[in-house]
Amino acid sequence: MIPFVKEDAMKKKLWGFLFAAMTAALAWSAPKTELYIYNWSYYVPADVLAQFEKENNVTIQYKEFSSNEEMYATIKGGSNKYDVVFPGNDYATLMVRENMLEKLDKSKLPNIANIDPAISAKKISDPNNDYTVPYFLGAAGIMVNKEKVPNFEKSWAIFSRPDLKGKMTLLDDPREVIGAALKYNGFSANSTNPAELAKAKASIVDWKKNILNFDSDTFGRGFATGDLWVVHCFAENVWLEVSEGQADNEKYADKYVFFIPKEGNASYMDTMAILKTAPHKEMAYKFINFIHDPKINAKIADFTRVPCVNLKARPLVTRKPNYALADVLACDLKVDLGDKRDLYSQIWKDTRGGE
Repeated sequence: MIPFVKEDAMKKKLWGFLFAAMTAALAWSAPKTELYIYNWSYYVPADVLAQFEKENNVTIQYKEFSSNEEMYATIKGGSNKYDVVFPGNDYATLMVRENMLEKLDKSKLPNIANIDPAISAKKISDPNNDYTVPYFLGAAGIMVNKEKVPNFEKSWAIFSRPDLKGKMTLLDDPREVIGAALKYNGFSANSTNPAELAKAKASIVDWKKNILNFDSDTFGRGFATGDLWVVHCFAENVWLEVSEGQADNEKYADKYVFFIPKEGNASYMDTMAILKTAPHKEMAYKFINFIHDPKINAKIADFTRVPCVNLKARPLVTRKPNYALADVLACDLKVDLGDKRDLYSQIWKDTRGGE
């Protein structure tokens, strides 16, 4: 006969098993948390998002924007449903100043220790990653269909060619276009000198006569179909369209070429940040930390072909980036223009107009 004390212990053990099973069942049936992400196009591979969802029992609501201006206007306009946003360095500085971003609890982000310190240091307004975490450091440039345009100079001057009229596009992004025109004229991509900006404006007016439109959304598809021959672009966007999601630039090297013009360009650093109004902050921390897991970050670098900013991920990257990190570091990183931003807005209004 089993002593009473042992029977009682068995009952307790049985109830412990039942309680654990019930807790697990409740957790399994509990509604998933949501995470709202506001990001650029083509920036995170779908399988990375799916892996995060599975590992964290979360549903990601993902929306894309095509420019910092669009992102900022949306958030500033009162859209407080987003958790993680990906502002460029210049707009991140503005958003910190306007108290729109959460100061980060870095104890919840151990993987940010993997980021190249030289990359973080480029963020002169937030070098310690107190509000933003580097995601990409890259630069736009020009993609040319060599079969359609066999002879060309690797220069912004290509947009002055009337023989290519209607077959070219410029990005629908004032900092990118004005920055390009400034560099073409030998100035800093962050210049606020009125005389220098006037020369840049004249160049944009000249280029506009030959382009089909200003486009930050569909230029990749237009280039892939052959409707466009020269596009001002982010290389990753075009390669992903050309090679059906594989960013396979080696396969198409004889037909297409991407380059940063000889005059130079503005560079961008896109960052990850948590909004002050984020409804799911704890999950937002998990997502940012997940992105800088070396295996995940290497997968993203292989997908986008942008130079990897994560030191521990670099040895795991298997595909050559579209351009060298050294080339990007030589460009002028876009910075917040402060109260001089209106100078750029006016040039953009005067030159872009309504097309």
